[in-house]
Amino acid sequence: MYAACTDGSESPLYTVDPSTGAATLIGPTGIPALIDIAIDGTGQMYGYDIVNDNAYMIDKTTGTSTVIGSIGFDASYAQGMGWDPASDAIYMAAYNVSTGGGELRLFDKVTGNTAVLGSLPGEIDAFAFPGGSGGGWASIEPPSGVIAPGGSQPVIITFDGSYVPPQKDLTVTGNLVFNSDPNVGQATVALSMTIQGPFFGILNGTVTHGGTPVEGVTVTATREESPVLYLCYGYWR
Repeated sequence: MYAACTDGSESPLYTVDPSTGAATLIGPTGIPALIDIAIDGTGQMYGYDIVNDNAYMIDKTTGTSTVIGSIGFDASYAQGMGWDPASDAIYMAAYNVSTGGGELRLFDKVTGNTAVLGSLPGEIDAFAFPGGSGGGWASIEPPSGVIAPGGSQPVIITFDGSYVPPQKDLTVTGNLVFNSDPNVGQATVALSMTIQGPFFGILNGTVTHGGTPVEGVTVTATREESPVLYLCYGYWR
């Protein structure tokens, strides 16, 4: 677990022991008023500040930061930030001084710019998504762990056969990346799942009530067969 704090001019980065709460200093980030941090699926840490309103990439091992660009709004007060493993996107529960309200924003990891997606009820101090990996069709258990030198740890990768690809592509692919902390190397395992189909189609018709067409109705098609689960096994080394 990582944490950052600030005195308004410097924001040091820490690790936090979840079992004891003890914090260990990693180093200064050089960021004034770093208000929140998020780590994506590759292990890269991001953050932004409420003094210069800039976005940053942060090195987890040293705390060193690199400016990406402006977040594009006047951020102040409480903020939240989190990575969504299902979409591989970083979202912000922001507070915009210019509009005087909370905003849900999408964070661009390349430019640092953010886009408004909707409004939020005031200030939100923290923001997070459920854990997972694989973009909704694959998950790993356990997602992390500590292995003794020379030891091994079984890891179960589960493919969800009920997943419906948004692009109507019956073969979905991705990479499972094993990172180490401290960084002593990285291993990548390719994942691929072919969904038995086709099960795509077009629904045509009119929803009526008492013989009168009804507008604005949402029709949801479902299938009742049990999802097929595929299991494979790997090992941390």
